[in-house]
Amino acid sequence: CYFNFQRQEAKDTLKNGLFSLYNEALEAIKGCLSSENETIKLKAATYIIQKIEEHILQLKNSLI
Repeated sequence: CYFNFQRQEAKDTLKNGLFSLYNEALEAIKGCLSSENETIKLKAATYIIQKIEEHILQLKNSLI
C-alpha cells in the first residue's frame, strides 16, 4: 500500500513537472517555424500538422 502511494506520488510529480514545461515547449516549436533553416521549419510544420490530424481523428472516433 505504501509502495503504491509512493509510486503515485512520483508519477504526479513527474506529470506536474512536464506540464510546467508545456508552454515553453510550444514556444520552442513556434520558434522553429521562424527558423532560417528550412529543414527545421519543415519538421516543425510537419509535427504540428500530424498532431492536429491525430486530434481530429480522435474527435471523429469519439463521435462514432
